[in-house]
Amino acid sequence: MTELACESLSQQLMETIQRKSSDWMSLLPEHVLDRPLTQVAIPGSHDSFAFYLDEKSPVAMDMPRPVRLFADSFCCLGKRVTCDWSLTQSLDVLQQLQAGIRYFDIRTCVKPGSSGEFFVLHGLYGHRIRNLLLSVLSFLYVHPKEVVLLDFNHFYNMTADSHKQLIDLIQDFFGDKLVPSYFIATKPQDISLRSLYATPHRVFVFYQAGYFLTEAGLWPSSAIVAPWADTDDVKIMVEFLENWYKTKAFSWQFTVAQGVVTPSYNTVAKHLCTTLKKISVPATSTFTDWVASKTAGQHGLNICIADFVETNLFIPTVISLNFK
Repeated sequence: MTELACESLSQQLMETIQRKSSDWMSLLPEHVLDRPLTQVAIPGSHDSFAFYLDEKSPVAMDMPRPVRLFADSFCCLGKRVTCDWSLTQSLDVLQQLQAGIRYFDIRTCVKPGSSGEFFVLHGLYGHRIRNLLLSVLSFLYVHPKEVVLLDFNHFYNMTADSHKQLIDLIQDFFGDKLVPSYFIATKPQDISLRSLYATPHRVFVFYQAGYFLTEAGLWPSSAIVAPWADTDDVKIMVEFLENWYKTKAFSWQFTVAQGVVTPSYNTVAKHLCTTLKKISVPATSTFTDWVASKTAGQHGLNICIADFVETNLFIPTVISLNFK
């Protein structure tokens, strides 16, 4: 096949993926449906629920106390800057799902003064977790062959009772759609899309709070690995990812490649009039190029996450790895 023909085929594939993005899992090649889900390339979003933040709310507790005091002391301006540098997505949950996102990176808390309700937070407070889970459930009813992964990995202002209440909420919402965590003790490498299609299970919930690992349907932090470059330098981010990709050992775990930059306080201070999106979109572009050079499969990429996932053909690029 000529190089021109290959480019044409690739373009055609990308267009098809974009057109069928709501149901891309069910349209995968037969051999990929039988592949362990840990070896399927899955697009995800970073700080997935931070597409809306309430500027009228207090600065959230995930920010260091000096930052909270600084932002609150400048009132509207301080919160505007906090919001500009904390919004990581443009699409809401349903829009992300329809675009092809299947992994969600979740921060939650019991919001002070909310009578124990669970909210999103990232710099400021966002939507109620209950409403966002409802969006996921609604999507799954319409797209019964899609599988979603929810990673609860940061918790704030939560007691043992709070965790129990959140777990009850998750279980009440998804019921038998939850993929049972006892699969870990059997043969997790056998969990493929086709094997899940023979069950009602469609939702993985990773709950990274150690003392709740025995809860049915919840997967522990040991089931997922997500190395983090912790830099606002795109070049260093790519070098970090490349080194990780070359040295990572095959295991049964889910793995997350984080194509995100983390601005330092100095970066924010020097660019108060701009936004996180200004530096994140170029990073997503570079990350997408890096992803395009890789493969899925046993020694390839699994979950890939980015900010502003609708940009730079990030989502179809990740999905297309499954067709290589």
